[in-house]
Amino acid sequence: MTELNFKKLPYTDTTVSIHKSKANIERLLKEIGALGIQWTESFEEPIKLLLRVKFSDYIANFEIQLSSHPNKLQQEKQQKQVYRAYYWYFHGLVKFIRFGLVDVKDVFLPYAFIPSLNTTVREALDPSKLDGSRLLTD
Repeated sequence: MTELNFKKLPYTDTTVSIHKSKANIERLLKEIGALGIQWTESFEEPIKLLLRVKFSDYIANFEIQLSSHPNKLQQEKQQKQVYRAYYWYFHGLVKFIRFGLVDVKDVFLPYAFIPSLNTTVREALDPSKLDGSRLLTD
């Protein structure tokens, strides 16, 4: 999970609504074969945004943790910023996929959720969390 410093990130002044960004993201993901999309927003501290994307043989998870603000307007501004960043992230990935530079699985499989480990493939294979001796055995 990533925690972000929103003052230094792009899209701080976006006027695009969260609803429109979500709709654009869903359209992009459907174009590359997503069978289902689930948005989850946690309002407890720390505030988390989770996007689950279902493909035919796995589910990819994308999670971001927001810093909390007592000011509700500032909190909404951060959420707009995150959803806009998600949109442009997926927009670029979809272009790479359509152009044939990468495969859908190359992009999304690292984010596939492994229920038995309660983590994603990417997190499970994080070199800093692996016992290096197991990697060198035949």
